[in-house]
Amino acid sequence: MAFSFYIRIPFTSDGAFFGPGVNELLHNIDVANSLSAAATMMGMSYSKGWKIIHAAEKKLGYPLTVKSIGGVRGGGSSLTGEGRSFMERYDAFVAESRRAVQGCFEHYFPEAQQ
Repeated sequence: MAFSFYIRIPFTSDGAFFGPGVNELLHNIDVANSLSAAATMMGMSYSKGWKIIHAAEKKLGYPLTVKSIGGVRGGGSSLTGEGRSFMERYDAFVAESRRAVQGCFEHYFPEAQQ
């Protein structure tokens, strides 16, 4: 009987403000160079994506994204240096946490590996 575990690591301060969903949104912004496109990739509206990013920025005290308006390409959004750093540190933290929990899981539930 093979089974596994699921781990979700949100950061909280009077309610969750950064977790897997916000991190995915930042990764999508990084790929698409657009908050609107990033939100669409996740099946959400631009306004919901904006609210999520804005709430995280408010809690952190610095911007995660920067908006460019107009121009030849019509504008877009990209990550700030702080936003990229936070996203990368969150990714590293989650990966290290998974490795640690994996060891505990294998110790306590050896039948899961069968």
